[in-house]
Amino acid sequence: GYLYAAGGPTGMAHVFDTADGTLLQTYTLNTEGRFVNDAIVSGDAVYFTDSNAEVIYTLALGEEGALPE
Repeated sequence: GYLYAAGGPTGMAHVFDTADGTLLQTYTLNTEGRFVNDAIVSGDAVYFTDSNAEVIYTLALGEEGALPE
């Protein structure tokens, strides 16, 4: 029931509840003027790409896909 959204030039990732659209959590992935895009959920993590750098950000998920704090 989560929707992961890349924050583009904010360097953040957002997680929404798919049932009602509530913003559940925001994570800062980068603060150096990057452009975070493309979220891919795979197993126990969510991966985000960056249009301005050759980097992949990893948001590790907890047990049964629980969101990190």
